[in-house]
Amino acid sequence: PITTLVMEDPVSCQEGETTFTFERSAIEEWLASGNGTNPMTRRPLAKTDLVPNKTMLKEIRQIRGFFRTETQGRVMDRRLAAVRRAADIKVHEAERKLQQLRNKGQLAQDRALAQVQKLRNDRSRLQADLHMARKALHNVMANAGQPRRGDRVRVVNREPFLEGSEGTVVNVSEKGLKILFDDTAKPILLQPDQVMRLVVP
Repeated sequence: PITTLVMEDPVSCQEGETTFTFERSAIEEWLASGNGTNPMTRRPLAKTDLVPNKTMLKEIRQIRGFFRTETQGRVMDRRLAAVRRAADIKVHEAERKLQQLRNKGQLAQDRALAQVQKLRNDRSRLQADLHMARKALHNVMANAGQPRRGDRVRVVNREPFLEGSEGTVVNVSEKGLKILFDDTAKPILLQPDQVMRLVVP
């Protein structure tokens, strides 16, 4: 809240019974300047001890990982599209030359035909590579948020009694995910859209 930027090292401090989270460097500078109040509310802080907020740090890393994967995919799409456009231009130029050479003898025509066919084959391979790259990207992005057995997850879309609870995925099936929570003896069945996978640093 102090820097208005995405936190690199989030830490928490106490104001009464309420916990606030700040960027470590910003709150340390605030306290070092003689301020003993909360920079958000201007009320006195009950404790000035700074405790690392590991939960928020994990969520920040997970969000950054998702956008990094998405950005890489867009860059790859643009590069492959540029290669395909270049191949199309070469094919068009070769076909134009073929038209000019058709009246200059069978040998020249055969050579031009072979060149056009080679370029067409190259373009087909590039299109196949583009398709496979997009499919691979789709699988990466799908798996990036899909919990697997052994993953730690948190409930994000459920009745209040489970909201925010963390547990471990013990089984994945068509019916959903069986999750063993830290304070339960038996696994509970949830759907993938009801949980968020936690990234372990």
